[in-house]
Amino acid sequence: MGCIVPILRAGSGLVLGVVLFVGFALSLVDRNVSEKLLNAEFYGDIIAAASTYNRIYDEVLVDDELKETTNRLLGNINIVSRQETVDLLRQTIPPKYLREEVEGSVGRAISRLSQDSGELDFYVDLTKPLESVKQVMFDYLEQKIDEIDLFESGHIYCLLDGPADPRLLEIAADYMIVFTSMAEGEVPVSAPDLSALPMLCRQVLFSVLYKRVMESSDLSAEVISSVRVQHDVLKASFESGDALRVLKVAQRPLMESRIDGAILQIRQDLRSGDRFDLIHQLEEWYDSFSEAQFREAISNWRERIPKSLNFGSHLGVTMVFGSAVLMGLVFFPILSSMLIWPGIAFFITGFYFFVAAKITENKVLDTLPGILENSPDNNLNVPQAVTQLSEDLLISLGSAFVGGLSGPSLNLLILGAVLIGASLLVSLISRSVSVVK
Repeated sequence: MGCIVPILRAGSGLVLGVVLFVGFALSLVDRNVSEKLLNAEFYGDIIAAASTYNRIYDEVLVDDELKETTNRLLGNINIVSRQETVDLLRQTIPPKYLREEVEGSVGRAISRLSQDSGELDFYVDLTKPLESVKQVMFDYLEQKIDEIDLFESGHIYCLLDGPADPRLLEIAADYMIVFTSMAEGEVPVSAPDLSALPMLCRQVLFSVLYKRVMESSDLSAEVISSVRVQHDVLKASFESGDALRVLKVAQRPLMESRIDGAILQIRQDLRSGDRFDLIHQLEEWYDSFSEAQFREAISNWRERIPKSLNFGSHLGVTMVFGSAVLMGLVFFPILSSMLIWPGIAFFITGFYFFVAAKITENKVLDTLPGILENSPDNNLNVPQAVTQLSEDLLISLGSAFVGGLSGPSLNLLILGAVLIGASLLVSLISRSVSVVK
């Protein structure tokens, strides 16, 4: 009988140790899912830490594969430099606005997953940015017009009823070239100076130029109609002799229809409400991704998430502390054994998961890079800048999730070490008391 009791106690201790191990695993998973994977702030921090918003402007939107989309977003105007493109994108879609939209989408998505209500969506509302495109681009064009080179047109004299000076016709031809290029989205770099021309010559110049614009086959009907509406304003700008003013007045009738067309193209590609729907976009980028299948999978799983989390949370904690208490009671009234057995279980469990977390963390950093890029089904459709940003976000997400496993594991390991130490101290004290007696 004396041998059976210690064996039963040891066997019970081992079984309870396994239960504790499994319970701690459940609690770790629940903690990381509830505090991270279902926490909108967690994703917001990950996105911000990866410099995502800056990279959207500096890398993604200026990627060659997205050039057409970016050009439309900037009114199909040919921007002089890459840096100017980035600056204009930041004005059109302000970083603060973009961050608020992304974080709002994350919040909505997490709410849908955790509450089991409504359709999962993830979108950026582009209504305000699209409304600002025209003003941003006209401001940019005015700035560029202030920088253009005005070249001398020479001394020209005009007669009221006489034929137009050939040099005046050349100036008209120069302005026609400038106007045509502006209508095609080109930013002017030079134009004839008008300040030296007599008033009569400026009036004749405008008449000649206006007639050519009205009869031009290189300009669209919309542009010609807009110029016709602005006849009086354009005439006044020519008569003022201010060439820069002429170009600033002319930019709107010449370029407005082009900008409007670009905005309309974007809106036709977007879903209702001027929304850029990421889930829908993923279907276009990834051949193996189906929006319908994705939504069906999410619908099936999100019903189970809240129930699973509640069950895992309570069960895990109960298994860990319940096993430790029962383990202590099994060895009652031997205080040193009551301490050392839970201590050993805590120590081994904590040590195992701490080491596993560190190994997994390193594996994440080694494995995740290239997953999206090297996928055989997907790499042909996704812009390189998007792939790289997605990989970096995935690595940050994986590292943050795995990193959340090591902290609690280390705490459990330390608690186990403390209990083991306490057990040894109790044994020493007991032996000392026995020797004294």
